[in-house]
Amino acid sequence: IGTFMKMHIFFFGDKDPGDLGSIMGETGKLSARGDETFLEGAIDGGRALGNEKMYDEPPKKAYQKLLDHLINGKNADFLNLSSTPIYNPATGEEISRVVSGTANCVDEAVKSALNIFPEWSSMTPLVRSRKMFKLKEIIELRQNELAKLISQEHGKTFDDALGEIGRGLEVVEFACGIPNHLAGNYTSNVGRSIDSWSDYQPMGVCAGITPFNFPIMVPMWMFPVAIACGNCFILKPSERDPSSSKLLCELVLEAGIPPGVLNMVN
Repeated sequence: IGTFMKMHIFFFGDKDPGDLGSIMGETGKLSARGDETFLEGAIDGGRALGNEKMYDEPPKKAYQKLLDHLINGKNADFLNLSSTPIYNPATGEEISRVVSGTANCVDEAVKSALNIFPEWSSMTPLVRSRKMFKLKEIIELRQNELAKLISQEHGKTFDDALGEIGRGLEVVEFACGIPNHLAGNYTSNVGRSIDSWSDYQPMGVCAGITPFNFPIMVPMWMFPVAIACGNCFILKPSERDPSSSKLLCELVLEAGIPPGVLNMVN
């Protein structure tokens, strides 16, 4: 597809600007003002429509990436969904696009979570905590990759992004000790012929909508404890910087947590 553009061409000596008319094809337009000539025309892949080479072909745009939903452990394939751009705030460049969700996307994410909930909630807290230990290990190994995505889409410095990840990891570390937190307690004779006990059980499917300013820390404030307790979780990150959250969800799968326990809808 041709891109309409304007080029400034300067002539020195006795060269005739009119000689360039032949390279413009039928759609080209030539205009002159003093010794400066403006060359306008439809350019196709670095060539004028008259098939004469005019300039080196520009590099492809960097984004070429479409960020989709993550449902049941894979990129969801919904037809006819719109998308919104993601910009690098340091340059103003569009670096990728994110698919916009619909009610149907949310329904599919809930269905996926409900399907895996009986299996996941029936695992012992000890088994779930071991998967949280594995998640913590993977995040630490790939924190530079996460920090780079945060910096690229949010605009904070790389060191600030690493600090954000560190704060989020504190909650993952807390979730690693979930067997103790779910132990419950029993007290006899709190009243005449009355005993008291507490028992912690999973609630079901939870959801969290997270803001733009901390795309990793705030999600890690939410889902690690929720899924360690046996719940399933649906994450909706900010559409302005969702790539790091998407990678985080993929790391959850890499840690051995079953598909559907954590879903992401944009």
